[in-house]
Amino acid sequence: MNYALLFSANCILLFIVYVVLNSRIRKNSASGILGRYTREVENLIVELNSALDDAVKVSEEKVEELRKVIAAAEKLLKKPAVKKALADKQASTVSHAGESAVAALNGDTAFSQEPPESVNLLKKTRQLKSMGYSKEEISRILKVQRAEIDFLESIGR
Repeated sequence: MNYALLFSANCILLFIVYVVLNSRIRKNSASGILGRYTREVENLIVELNSALDDAVKVSEEKVEELRKVIAAAEKLLKKPAVKKALADKQASTVSHAGESAVAALNGDTAFSQEPPESVNLLKKTRQLKSMGYSKEEISRILKVQRAEIDFLESIGR
């Protein structure tokens, strides 16, 4: 009876050791490591998709806001008084832009006092391009990056 009890206890102990060692071997095997990495990559993909969805949602909201602003601006531009004021402003801006571009190329800083947000960069870019300036010169004159000049040119097309 003692031998049977000792044999049973040893079998149970060997089974427990086998289960523990087997789980550790599987956990550290190539397929176990690959499985963990696969789950981590899947979790990262889910997080990236969530972040991308958030970014797309924000950009869609901003595009909708811009559409509303454009619609309001178009309504405003249909008024004759606004058209006349813009025509007067454009005539003075065009002459000022040509003088400022030449002055900026000569090193004069009078043009740099005008904040770039207050001028129409697209029109200035077109005008300077028609005057024969290169994109690098235009970006230096308008104090914007070259990529922005490329973007404005693509919008103009």
